[in-house]
Amino acid sequence: MKINLGTENPTQENCNSTIQIEETIEKIIQTQNLPKSKNALILLKPNLNNDLIALTGNSTDLRIIVALIKALKKRKYTNIVIADGPNCGIDHYGIDVFSRLKLDEIARIFKVKLTNLNKAESKTVKLDNKNIKVAKICLDADFFINLPKIKTHTEAILSISSKNLVGCFTGLEKRKIHTNLHKNIVQINEIIKPNLHIIDGLYTMEGNGPSDGTTKKLNLIISGKNPFLLDAYCAKLLNFKLNKIKYLQYAYKNNYLTKENLTYLNNIKPIINFKKPHQTLFSKILLRNFFIMPRYWKIFDSFFNKGIIPNTLIKLKIRQDVYIDEEPNAKLSGTFKSLQYICPLKLKTPEDKKCINCFYCYFKNPNKIKAEGELGFLKFQFKKFGGYIIN
Repeated sequence: MKINLGTENPTQENCNSTIQIEETIEKIIQTQNLPKSKNALILLKPNLNNDLIALTGNSTDLRIIVALIKALKKRKYTNIVIADGPNCGIDHYGIDVFSRLKLDEIARIFKVKLTNLNKAESKTVKLDNKNIKVAKICLDADFFINLPKIKTHTEAILSISSKNLVGCFTGLEKRKIHTNLHKNIVQINEIIKPNLHIIDGLYTMEGNGPSDGTTKKLNLIISGKNPFLLDAYCAKLLNFKLNKIKYLQYAYKNNYLTKENLTYLNNIKPIINFKKPHQTLFSKILLRNFFIMPRYWKIFDSFFNKGIIPNTLIKLKIRQDVYIDEEPNAKLSGTFKSLQYICPLKLKTPEDKKCINCFYCYFKNPNKIKAEGELGFLKFQFKKFGGYIIN
């Protein structure tokens, strides 16, 4: 099974505001051969790995998702679905990532569908000679737009276009992929074939991603059709060595990266020296499935959800996600000159009735935006990432 990747090189646009993002997405969509039927199933697959908001560098920016919905609605498409399967841990814990990241509000406002791929109808496929269940909608969509985030990953090194498709597999099926992660990333892209990749490089994450790194603002949107070429292109921009990223080496061996691609990539100059992810021997051992899987057994929920065991795993850099039950009830007020640049709905103040409480404006300028009440789970995120976002 081979992928038809085409020959085009990635396109790169600089964006520093919601308006520029919308203009860029419109420009990208104009070049696409979209379905003729206005009822065609158009699938948008962002990265909604957990409940870290986009400005931390973890999830796909709402401004890109909104801009894309607007561009498709402008062309009269009526069957648009936003879909992803959050990571096994947060899903098992019972946190509604779609609600926390305000995707439910976006779906309501723009009248599009929202699907949790962890619980979607599935189809069994072969991956590394194992039977594994993938959400059927990812195979059946008439036009699949992959919306990955630029971030590092302690196991895959980078999590961008090709790695983002792991979220298409249902529930704990994702863990099977980690038994031979780099090879499986290539095979996943032979099974699931997006028509277009639009990479969120606005707020990104370096270091020990996908959740425990530090935020870097790059102001980039990158698009194309070849997921491996896109990932390699981003790797070059971030000053990563391609021969250190195993799944790209597998892609090259399978002719998904050609000698012509490598010649093109050799001319790409780094724009930043991204901090590389680091994994200790101890964490490599304990991240293997025979240690990880008991975490999801109901009998062990009380041990792994709260208390000394998860806190120890976090300190040892084995577990990255922090699960917090408290929802925010803070009421935001105030404004600042560039608020419309960061607001997904281009509002001038969070006091506007249309505000969805995504907290982008608060994270960007807490000196001008006041929060009256409790920040809930966002308090931890602001404490950890707020300084990077503001600066």
